Amino acid sequence: MAAPSGRRPLRVLSCGDVEGRLGALFGRVEAVQKRSGAFDLLLCVGNFFGSAEDPEWEDYRTGAKKAPIPTYILGANNEETVGYFPDASGCELAENITYLEQKVFPVEPMDFQIVASLQ
Repeated sequence: MAAPSGRRPLRVLSCGDVEGRLGALFGRVEAVQKRSGAFDLLLCVGNFFGSAEDPEWEDYRTGAKKAPIPTYILGANNEETVGYFPDASGCELAENITYLEQKVFPVEPMDFQIVASLQ
């Protein structure tokens, strides 16, 4: 699919279950970008959070660490992780990490939207 005139194609990375291994995920994203060039966003479609309390998440939640690219999460996959999602209609969980659920989020600077509805 060609990009609109004068625009570059949107480059999207995707991943399945992260299970709370954020350091490994974002390390892999950085390695892929070094090898293949910059990507515009990361779409996480599996279980993002692990089932146990994760101290690694605290570093991202508090801003001590930042996701290297805008990261979009589809939502909780089980009851154990529902508590990580404070707003059922979608929200920013940490800098560069957004929970989608039933929202439409524009992706800058492209004319592109992510629409998520899991119902």
